Amino acid sequence: MKFRKKFGLSLSIALAAVIAFPAAGSALTVSQGAYPGRNLEKIVVVDYANAKEAAASGKSSGGYKLTGYRLDLAKNSCYLNSSSPAGALSAIKEATIEWDSATSAELFGNVNTSSTAKYGVLDKQNSIEFGMYSGSSGVIAVTAYWVDRTTKTIVEFDMLYNTYYDWGDATKDGSKVMDIQNIATHEFGHAFGLADIYSGAYSKVTMYGYSNFGETSKRDLEPQDIAGIQKIYGK
Repeated sequence: MKFRKKFGLSLSIALAAVIAFPAAGSALTVSQGAYPGRNLEKIVVVDYANAKEAAASGKSSGGYKLTGYRLDLAKNSCYLNSSSPAGALSAIKEATIEWDSATSAELFGNVNTSSTAKYGVLDKQNSIEFGMYSGSSGVIAVTAYWVDRTTKTIVEFDMLYNTYYDWGDATKDGSKVMDIQNIATHEFGHAFGLADIYSGAYSKVTMYGYSNFGETSKRDLEPQDIAGIQKIYGK
């Protein structure tokens, strides 16, 4: 199912993490450029508006699920494309602060704006871009990250927020928009090493795989989200 209208939806939208691995033998070994000599693999998490397109992955325990990778905290700042919607910068910062408050590790550095921030480019820059997704109109957001298969670290991530949808602050705009901070908090969970959780018993957690227009509940972490992030980075 693909939604054809922006408003008047009666169904919840699924933040369904579909992990797309390269074909066998196509893992990216970089001999030049951004990461010389690193054995990297690109993983793409596509958040669809269709739960049936979700794929279970990672290790699940107690209301959270781990991908098996962790962000290289020496490279934890990011750049937001300067053409992003009004309020996006502050919303992104609040999303990162929420995760930072859950652990003594400094998960995130700075969020700056840049006209060169581009999704999907391996350029030693974590980038966030708002733009039209070229595939299904049902895609809410996409997070791509490159992992070092030897060290199990995320060396770089990019995010794309699909402008097929209207974005904003749902506390002001209500059900007319997809709340930037709400979805960003969920997406940063992927960048830090957490996967979606689908059990209805955990429908209130930030990493639960469903959302909708006007939702803001994912802005605030639940105990299960906190337990997951502390499993990776400590208390």
